[in-house]
Amino acid sequence: MADLKIITGADNFIERTNEIDLETDKKLAVKIIDDLKKALVQNNLQILSAPQIGYPYRIICMNFKSKSSKADIRHFINPIINRTRGFTLIRQKDISLPDREFIHPRSPEINMFYQTLDNGSLSSVFKGATAFLLQQSVDLLDGMTLETIGLEIDNQFDEATEEEKNELLEAYVKAVTEYKEQLEKEIKESPDLTAINNAANFMSQVSAGEIKIKKDLVLESSQE
Repeated sequence: MADLKIITGADNFIERTNEIDLETDKKLAVKIIDDLKKALVQNNLQILSAPQIGYPYRIICMNFKSKSSKADIRHFINPIINRTRGFTLIRQKDISLPDREFIHPRSPEINMFYQTLDNGSLSSVFKGATAFLLQQSVDLLDGMTLETIGLEIDNQFDEATEEEKNELLEAYVKAVTEYKEQLEKEIKESPDLTAINNAANFMSQVSAGEIKIKKDLVLESSQE
């Protein structure tokens, strides 16, 4: 079985992917899910979305396997995150942005609507690391990588003092808040920018002191 190539580079994920109609394109959906499952196993990944293997459709596969269990790969077709609860800053990586790491605002609890091949339309609540990973993948389906609004960091970040880290995060909050103000008018006219707005709103709340950033950032090395 030939290895499936993982597409890399932020420039390859700038377009919103297409919904897939299960009434007319179910065979295509089955093919995409099969390929996603193969790619997950071949690359020992936890989560992967269709555009990462060359399909411009809204499908995600995620392995819910625990250390002591067999693979439990589930699929999510046309996912939409309709509710979030809380925000925190976490560290994330992406197989499609190799050797890079970012700090990104995420919600520790989400409610997501999606379809499956067998059970029609479903709504589920996801928490913790699972919620973080699903948000990252849904962002990718919407044409946004970690690079879009995340703060890229390197080894120097871990070697910095707490004061230096706080200064960097404060500058990040300020930059994203300014970015939010520029986007507000466009967001009203473009639903595709809603996810960016949610993240930017969080940053504004941080800047205003409504939300406190925890000193110990949660470490979530996504997709690795």
